[in-house]
Amino acid sequence: MRGSKCIVDVAVCIRSESLDKLLLAGLYGCLCCLLLLIGNILSESARLALLFSVIAKVLEKQRLAQLECGSLLLCLLAVLCKLNRHAETL
Repeated sequence: MRGSKCIVDVAVCIRSESLDKLLLAGLYGCLCCLLLLIGNILSESARLALLFSVIAKVLEKQRLAQLECGSLLLCLLAVLCKLNRHAETL
C-alpha cells in the first residue's frame, strides 16, 4: 500500500496565512466598532429614559400643585358661601 502524495506550494501557504491574519484583524476591528456603537446607543437610551422619568415627575408635581390650588379655591368658595349665608340671616 502506498501513501498518498501531497504537493504543497510554500508561497501559497504563506500568502494564505497573511491573508487570514489580515482578514481576522479587519473582522476584529469591525466587531470593536460595532460594540462601541451598541454601547453608545444603550447609554444614550439610558440618558433618554432618565430624562423622561424626570420630566414625568415634574409634570406630576405640577399637576398635583394645580389640584391643590383648585382644592384651595373650592375651600375659599365654600367659606365665602357660608359667610354670605350667615350675613343674609343677620
